[in-house]
Amino acid sequence: MRRPVFALVAAFLAVASAVAVTTQTSNTATVPAQANGPSGTVTAPATELAPTETASEQLPAAARPEPLDGNAYWINRNIENEIALFVGVPCDVLFLGDSVTDFLAIGTGQPLWDAFYAPLGALDFAVAGATTSHVLWQVETGQVAMAAPKVVVLLIGSNNLGNGQKPKEVAAGVEKIVKGIGAQLPDTRVLLLGILPRGFAADDPFRNVIAETNRLLADLEGDQVTYLDIGHWFVSTDGSISPAVLFDGAHPTLFGYEIYSIAIWETLIDLLPQP
Repeated sequence: MRRPVFALVAAFLAVASAVAVTTQTSNTATVPAQANGPSGTVTAPATELAPTETASEQLPAAARPEPLDGNAYWINRNIENEIALFVGVPCDVLFLGDSVTDFLAIGTGQPLWDAFYAPLGALDFAVAGATTSHVLWQVETGQVAMAAPKVVVLLIGSNNLGNGQKPKEVAAGVEKIVKGIGAQLPDTRVLLLGILPRGFAADDPFRNVIAETNRLLADLEGDQVTYLDIGHWFVSTDGSISPAVLFDGAHPTLFGYEIYSIAIWETLIDLLPQP
């Protein structure tokens, strides 16, 4: 179990507050005006940033980075991740994602993490509640590149769908993540997992949107990306999901994490460079 790092959180918040004040002051600075022609009409000068900003705004929300500062848990987990980077914890396998992956290391799945994943030299940077935007932020701020893993295990998108984003939007966010990893770490392999099924009943509304999203994610497989859909491992023959596997219809029990581990293990080991 990790110890709370309250002193570090307080320091982080103090720095973040100072940065926010500086940014606000900078953003409200007066822009010199220009006079247009004899009429003396005053207009703001043209800016070269406008096209870039417009292009960014055209991206779906799922493909735009968002910092992990929305609540105390996110801040605390992000600080823990950064501490691991700065002290130089060795990392051969890096796990990214949301609560399903977060709780593999520090929740219900921790016995499996300690027994199997930690000996591989694995770090878990997943954060409960995260979306593709938060993982993209981790990539674009250099956290993944600094860890420099041989393999990244990525499972993300369930919270995006829960927030009402469309499968195509979620897939666009995941695509930007894997392309960002590829650009920064061309020798790193990505094990991209399909989004796990949700809901106890076979006709749960989430089942169809997850299946549609996973069909799009499968298209991201390539030289650097291996796609693996393990959802069927969690589903009974009648299409239902037992609470013994996903206790609330979304999050694995210890038995569920055993299923998860069996489903990904062989592929994960194959992706790691052999000694």
